[in-house]
Amino acid sequence: MFEENEYRQSIEIRTIANAYWSATMEFKVHLADPDSCNLGHHLHSCRVKIIDTDTFPSNKYREHLLKGEEGLESISASGLFTEYFKLCFLQVPSISWRTVMCLLFDQLKNVYRYVTLCLNIYIVDVLCNLNKDTEEQLLRPTREGTAVVIGLLYVAPMLILHLWDILKAKMDLVGHLRLYLQASLFRRYLNYSEESRASVPPADMQHALLAVFTCFTLLENPDAIYLLMAMPSLMFLFLTCKSCCSSDSEDRKDTEAQVLSLAAEVCQRYRLIADYFQRPQMNEIFARKTDELRRQSVPEAVQGVNSEYFPKWLGPLFVGVYVALYSPSVFDNSVSLGTFLAMIHVMKDISSEFAEAYDIILDLTDTFESIKALTVFFNKATDLLMWKKVNRQRREATRQARDELFKNSHDENREQGVYKTDQIKMRILGENVTSQVDQGKLVAVVGPHGSGKKTLLSLLGHMIFPQDGQIFIPSHLRILHVTQEAYILNLSPWRNLIFGCANPNSVDPERIKMILNMLEMKTTLDLIKKDLEKQAELRAGHKPADDSEAEESEDEEETDMNKSKGDDETWHESLTYSEKVKIHLARALIMNPEVLVLQRPLHHYDDLNAGKVLEVLYTHVHERGLGLPEKGRWHRRPRSCPLVKASGYVTFAEYGGFHGRIIWNWSTSPFSIAILD
Repeated sequence: MFEENEYRQSIEIRTIANAYWSATMEFKVHLADPDSCNLGHHLHSCRVKIIDTDTFPSNKYREHLLKGEEGLESISASGLFTEYFKLCFLQVPSISWRTVMCLLFDQLKNVYRYVTLCLNIYIVDVLCNLNKDTEEQLLRPTREGTAVVIGLLYVAPMLILHLWDILKAKMDLVGHLRLYLQASLFRRYLNYSEESRASVPPADMQHALLAVFTCFTLLENPDAIYLLMAMPSLMFLFLTCKSCCSSDSEDRKDTEAQVLSLAAEVCQRYRLIADYFQRPQMNEIFARKTDELRRQSVPEAVQGVNSEYFPKWLGPLFVGVYVALYSPSVFDNSVSLGTFLAMIHVMKDISSEFAEAYDIILDLTDTFESIKALTVFFNKATDLLMWKKVNRQRREATRQARDELFKNSHDENREQGVYKTDQIKMRILGENVTSQVDQGKLVAVVGPHGSGKKTLLSLLGHMIFPQDGQIFIPSHLRILHVTQEAYILNLSPWRNLIFGCANPNSVDPERIKMILNMLEMKTTLDLIKKDLEKQAELRAGHKPADDSEAEESEDEEETDMNKSKGDDETWHESLTYSEKVKIHLARALIMNPEVLVLQRPLHHYDDLNAGKVLEVLYTHVHERGLGLPEKGRWHRRPRSCPLVKASGYVTFAEYGGFHGRIIWNWSTSPFSIAILD
């Protein structure tokens, strides 16, 4: 609610302090029920990012982690894993109680093994011992009845174990951890700075999984405890020796990465390879690399077999030693036959359990390396702090400009449809450089190759940030940077076109049809014919969304990237290059931002078609958006469109007779900025 002469309010939202690392989280703020004010079409909702500057997995090794991979090598793997475990256990929702439950209820298997051990001893020493002295120990009056009870005691615990394993599978401890890592790493990657993103190929992003395991020992025969303790001791000794030995796995991983990279490069650049007759050479390179990978994999496979058989040897070895050493105890009746046989069974079970634990330990050592890789990815620099700085500068500059404009609250000379905030100029401030442009203009940056045109528009589009000076665009204006290269998503043509729409269900099919007709995109119109009809039917069943009102749906934003069965990922292969470029441009015009920054949009066409595209852009600026109701034009914000012309002077006569008025000419750089009329 706004009082009279009040035009700015702020909302304070408390956040919960947390000492643990967290990925960059977001929450949504949605304004509703306006009183004495109007809600903007787009600015009535926003996402707020919570920036966490802690290091992953904790700040314990912060000084080392800030040094990058070199500092990471000085951190012990076990210490890093411990901090990672604490993070998962204390920070990830529901992981703590799931872990505790798994650790506790997994002991049911140990209880069952102990019960079966006692039953085995009982069967040999009591049930099958026909000595009359054992009849008092029978569970039932007869041996047959006792045998039935023993049989039930063998079977009944399995039902409990089965039910627990089903519950454990539904709890999905590993799945929750994997989801946490995947979501956090993906969120982190999307917030990388340009330098960080360039240093991390997408194929190198791997996820580490936490392994939780338990082991146990049964202490039934005190004399055999030394053999049981020797088993894990030997395994530990073997693991220590194995870790000290050099391994060629890193070379194998490097070669494997090269093979995958080569395959991806060939698939993406096939046309270039075929046109230059390099297919035989690519075959030879691929065969050489794969053969090198095969040869490097053999020693690792042999080492894996030896590692696998080491715990398998322990069971027979220790059983043999036990039989040889402790058989006399049975002969002199100091140990019962049941206990002797049960101990052999125990040794087999323990050998099997230690073999499983050994495999998990080997996996755990691999997990250490995965956690190191994750630590590198999670601690790479993001651009969030820079975005925050730029955002604060834009907001402060906008506030100052608004305050200056609102000093003259009764401006009778203001033209129709121009609000005071629309009079705030966009500015470029730098050393020996000062230029400003009114909102609602089609602006061309003209100059020869290498003069800095692309850099200037990248600054305007917030693709990069100035080291000195300031690029100011009012904070309430949405900026969309459109690259020169055409990007087509592996979605349907319709979903490509509405990709930037906040609410896909509110898209007007007639507006999209009009924009495509203006760009003469007949092929694309044929491809989306059914989608246009479907969208028209959808809107006919609902109240059409007015340009001044729109409800964003979180679910719709998420499902917009989901592929449906009808999506044909090969449709764009049949399109001409100019049609793909027009889809790239049409997508931006459909989104309809207040500031549309275009990198060389006329470069792809001949003079005739370039003139038509320029006419469309001029109409977009003049009408404040294409295909929108005329009655709402004066209530829409002005549309500005800076663009780069490839080279030459400030003349657009070859593009339909547009005239360029030079508003700024930088003496130290041979390019100019001109308003197109």
